[in-house]
Amino acid sequence: MERLRVLEVGGAVLDDAACPNLTDLVLLGCECAGEAVASLALLERCRLDFVGSSNCSLRFAASHVESLEIQGFSLISLQGGHRLKHLTISKNTGPLRMPLCVFPYETD
Repeated sequence: MERLRVLEVGGAVLDDAACPNLTDLVLLGCECAGEAVASLALLERCRLDFVGSSNCSLRFAASHVESLEIQGFSLISLQGGHRLKHLTISKNTGPLRMPLCVFPYETD
């Protein structure tokens, strides 16, 4: 699946995928227990909608991401994001904590 560019999955259990060239990723109604990790260098658009444990955390790294929609995580760590134009974060129940948001910027 190395050549795959767009992936949409509904109702799956998150596991490592060997799709390094994805530019679009949609995971809807997926289960997560513990921590989800997404590190995709070419990803531009991403929608993650997770259900299950209220203690699911996300570590997300995508330097080219422009649109990011995240739902269902209690803890989010974002690395990259300097191209981000659209960001939506929501949670079904409980508090949302965002300890680390790294948005590099350039100075003149």
